[in-house]
Amino acid sequence: MKILQINNYHHVKGGSDTVYLNTGQLLEKMGDEVIYFSTANEENVQEGSNSYFIKTSDPNEGGVFSKLMRIPSFIYSSKSYDSLKRLLKSEKPDIAHLHIFYGQLTSSVLKALREEKVPIVMTVHDYRMLCPVSVLMNNNGEVCEKCAGNSYWPCVVSKCNKGNYAFSAISAMESAFRDKFFDYKEYVDHFIMVSQFIKRKHSQYFPDIENKSSILYNFQSIPKIKSDSRIEVDLVFFGRLSREKGILTLLQALVRRKWISLKIIGAGPEEAEINEFIEVNSLQNVHLLGFCKGDDLWENINSAKFAVVPSECYENNPMTVIESFFLGVPVIGSDIGGIPELINKKNGFIFQPGKIDHLIEKIDEALNLNSQDYTLLSDNAKLFAKENFSESHHYKKLLNIYKKAMKNQSILNE
Repeated sequence: MKILQINNYHHVKGGSDTVYLNTGQLLEKMGDEVIYFSTANEENVQEGSNSYFIKTSDPNEGGVFSKLMRIPSFIYSSKSYDSLKRLLKSEKPDIAHLHIFYGQLTSSVLKALREEKVPIVMTVHDYRMLCPVSVLMNNNGEVCEKCAGNSYWPCVVSKCNKGNYAFSAISAMESAFRDKFFDYKEYVDHFIMVSQFIKRKHSQYFPDIENKSSILYNFQSIPKIKSDSRIEVDLVFFGRLSREKGILTLLQALVRRKWISLKIIGAGPEEAEINEFIEVNSLQNVHLLGFCKGDDLWENINSAKFAVVPSECYENNPMTVIESFFLGVPVIGSDIGGIPELINKKNGFIFQPGKIDHLIEKIDEALNLNSQDYTLLSDNAKLFAKENFSESHHYKKLLNIYKKAMKNQSILNE
């Protein structure tokens, strides 16, 4: 089968990019032919980079005038449409698998695929169909569903995009334009929902997509770790350093447990505030390592006794949990979104999101486990990962989803 993978970035900026690249590599490993369509960037991995990738600019760069000039291309990219059309006519893929494409490639890819009658599968990594800023949170950091159901004014009124009326208005415009001209629900033949939670949430507002949606957890190939790896720190946090990820809640908890050691791996908008918080509160056992990937990331995760996922937003199927479990690192995670689908008493601990006292209670409970109970927790984490996130399990289910989409497309074309 010849499969086209589409994503804004051909390098890792977040979990969805990891899934996109991992999916392509898995399909190639299993003997399928994979074509990629993305944006050109000097950070791109080599696999799949080709002349069809388009050049884009950062919508946040430049002055007010230059930003205004880029608004149309943020909503609909003719450059993306033209390049994808050339690719489709040349390569003639059997199916297209979309990841995140709004804001860079834009909904123009849907038009090109429909015109060339290519079946479309879309992995729903976030809540963009319900929320112009994708996370179902307002500017105050509160879970919010006011825009769900196609009314996007609350996003503008609440300045949900970076606390800025203009950015929020642009996001609302993009969502309204999409719904009017390129409604995902009409263009996509089958949706991949990465958790039970995200499927329920979308079906709540769009019941019509229930019958063309399937749950498929993200996956991870088993990382290789040095045989002499050993526990060096109590806790590790890795991921985007942004407010909704709950990192400041974790740090506030450690102010009351200064003897507990923590590695923080990642980059993001809250990095400066995190650094300042660590310094002001003299958290000498907390170390901010910056962005890591590959073997460095695996080694740092594996050096911790527990991973912490303190998210305060509707996480879907976080790669942080999956990657930790494969390494046998149990997880302390917040009870929100799809996280409690993965963590149970056998492989980790759950606490109430944003509740510092409850987080401290669970950290204390975790770190006070005896060696036998900890080993059992670690073994269970590995087993859960093997049973739910393995390559073979994922590939089998993914092919079935592709077949469903192709069948649906053939019916529509009759």
